Amino acid sequence: MVVNSGLKEYSDKVAAQLKQISMTNIFEPAGLSMLITQVTSIQRDRSGICKLFIPRETPLRILNPDHSIISAIEISCSIKGMLTSENIVEFEEYSIEVNFWSNKPEYCYREGLDSEKIGEMVKFGLESGEKFKRIVLRFHFDMKDKRSNSPEPLFHFHVGGESIDRSCYMWMPDKLREPRIPYPPMDPFLVIDLILRNFCLRSSHKVIETPTWKEEIQRCHDIFQRCYDHFLLHESFFCRSNRRSTTL
Repeated sequence: MVVNSGLKEYSDKVAAQLKQISMTNIFEPAGLSMLITQVTSIQRDRSGICKLFIPRETPLRILNPDHSIISAIEISCSIKGMLTSENIVEFEEYSIEVNFWSNKPEYCYREGLDSEKIGEMVKFGLESGEKFKRIVLRFHFDMKDKRSNSPEPLFHFHVGGESIDRSCYMWMPDKLREPRIPYPPMDPFLVIDLILRNFCLRSSHKVIETPTWKEEIQRCHDIFQRCYDHFLLHESFFCRSNRRSTTL
C-alpha cells in the first residue's frame, strides 16, 4: 500500500517547523524532541493513522515564558485518528491538556485563601532556594466520551479538571469541569502556536511570523478544522446519544 501523501506532507512540514522552534530554547529539549520524533514517524503509517501521545509524566514543557505570573507551561495530549482521502481527520481519541504553573510567592500563597501549610511551604522554598510551585490554571481540549450520556459538545474546551497529583496544589476544585464550550479540534502544532502567541511572543516572534510557519498553521487548520461547523458542534451539546460522526 502506498504511503498516505497527506500524512507524509503533514509529517514532513510540521516536523521541520518544530525543529526551527527548537533552536529558540523556549522548550525543554526532551519533550520537544519526543514530539518531533512522533510527528516524523506519522508518515510511515500506510493505513492513514495519525497518532500523537505526550504523557503527563513527560510533557512538552516551556520554561520562562514571557509572563509576570506564569513560570512554566506543560502540554500533554492523546490523539488518534484516521486521515481520510479528503485530508481530514476522523478521530478515535482526542484530548489535549495545558497546565500553567507559577512559582511566584504572591500567587502560590494567597493569605486568607490558602492554608497555613501552603504558606509554610512557600516560605521554606524561599529560604532553601527551591521555589515552591503550583498549578494556577489548566485548559482541556477534549472529545466527548462515546459512553457518556451527559449533554456536552462533541468537541469542546474547558478549564479545570482533576489534579495531576497531590503536589500540584491546583487553585481550582477537582470537580469543576464545566462549562464545556464548543471548540474545534486541534493538533499539538496549533496548540503550540496558540501558547507561543499568548505567552512567548517575544522569544518566538522570529519563527512564528515566518511565511513557512504560517503555511503550516493553515495546513493544520485544513486537516483538523476545515470541516468544523459551529452550529452542528454547538447542537451536539444537546444530543445525549452519539449519533454524529466524529469527522469535522
